[in-house]
Amino acid sequence: MGEFIRELVADQDVVLWGGAPEYELPSISTPFVVSINNHYFWQEGKGKYGYTSAVYHGGCIAGIMAAFMNQPPQNLEFVCQNSGSPYGESMKPWATAKGIGYYGYASRPAEKLMRGTPPEAYNKEFRPLIQVVQQPFTGVLAAYHLLRFNPKRLYICGMNFYANAPTTIVEGKRGEHNIEDNKQAMRAILDDKRAIPDKFLSESL
Repeated sequence: MGEFIRELVADQDVVLWGGAPEYELPSISTPFVVSINNHYFWQEGKGKYGYTSAVYHGGCIAGIMAAFMNQPPQNLEFVCQNSGSPYGESMKPWATAKGIGYYGYASRPAEKLMRGTPPEAYNKEFRPLIQVVQQPFTGVLAAYHLLRFNPKRLYICGMNFYANAPTTIVEGKRGEHNIEDNKQAMRAILDDKRAIPDKFLSESL
């Protein structure tokens, strides 16, 4: 599944841009730019690029998905989301009608993809990741997934595991996400020399 992603990503410089307020973008003129959730709303007005090539969506809140579908990113090539979400059935034909690639990474509703979800709930290519972190942050999942498609380099920017939002963290968790498990997964991702973190991500690990 997702071979159309390989055609877009293979041998390309890819920038995966998370939503943290601090980030360091690489000096590349036309990378393949991947956003998380709806952060493209502000990202396209900042930095060096002004467009978004793909979006990975996590939890599918009605307002977030409605905003996405009504005002999609510029130059969007594909969207990857929890295919079992309440909005998955409308997202796939929406993308198809617009000539946008669609990939669903799980088969259960977002509300049920909690810590302890068995790896079988995810498409098979994610199962090694879920063995390490049972509830990955969307950015961790996206980084892991994108490396499967042989990018030339994957620059990971704007991720710091919520270091700027300490009030959201209780006992090392943010919601159902275990922060240390996600950091462990990201460290394993960064063992791949194609994955290049910005200084804020490196400092957060």
